[in-house]
Amino acid sequence: MRLRRGHLLVIGHGAARPGYEALARKLGIAGNLSGDARFRALRSARSLVLCPTSPNDTFPTALLEAWASRRSARLPRW
Repeated sequence: MRLRRGHLLVIGHGAARPGYEALARKLGIAGNLSGDARFRALRSARSLVLCPTSPNDTFPTALLEAWASRRSARLPRW
């Protein structure tokens, strides 16, 4: 089975971010996007955006960015 190349875009500054960044470095897929580049990456997403917010997050920016990009978003049920 051959898999297509994929991309993982992590947005936000939550407690889990350092772990995701370390994993990305280990897998050789680390890098940063900001501003228009980040928005273009969201717009080019083919499937969905995961928004692992905390129960204390009163303004989930990643969710709003996903919606602005017309992408499906998945959030945890708190």
